[in-house]
Amino acid sequence: MLGLLILLETEEDRISFEEMYKKTYLQLIYIARSILMNQPDAEEVVHDVYVRLADNFTLYRGRSLYEMTGLGIIMTRNLSLNRLRYKLRHREYSFEQYEYIFGAEDTTLEDIMKEETLEELKSALMKLKQKERDILALRYYYRFSYKQIGKVFDMREKTVEVRLRRIKGRLRRAMEEKM
Repeated sequence: MLGLLILLETEEDRISFEEMYKKTYLQLIYIARSILMNQPDAEEVVHDVYVRLADNFTLYRGRSLYEMTGLGIIMTRNLSLNRLRYKLRHREYSFEQYEYIFGAEDTTLEDIMKEETLEELKSALMKLKQKERDILALRYYYRFSYKQIGKVFDMREKTVEVRLRRIKGRLRRAMEEKM
């Protein structure tokens, strides 16, 4: 992290960046690892996120920790997905990524039904716009409040609440159609 602090112009920026780093590092690692299923790749992606944030920190000066966390989450997710796509295109597979499949017990009918429902939900989610998926993730996965989400996307709290209600309604209808 010391190398990243050199990229920052002022002492105030360095202190702010260091605080953000300490409070968000583990969360960003968790996100990247959940997508990539690989600790070294996750660490590399998170490092790339912090390098990008440090390079452009003057643009983010004055933003709250919540806003910076949201930005870091979205950047981590996008860079992780880009890396995953690259790996899939270039067939960089490792046995560890699929260990849960090979080591699994025989599946039951209930497990199969859960898996099918999850696949339908994933399909419905992928039909949403990226911003809508980001709002859902920040609210339900990362437990952001309406106010915090509003700060990340520059919206009022009420707007976030209405958008979430509409997004959930569309998801519910899509799931009902498939069932």
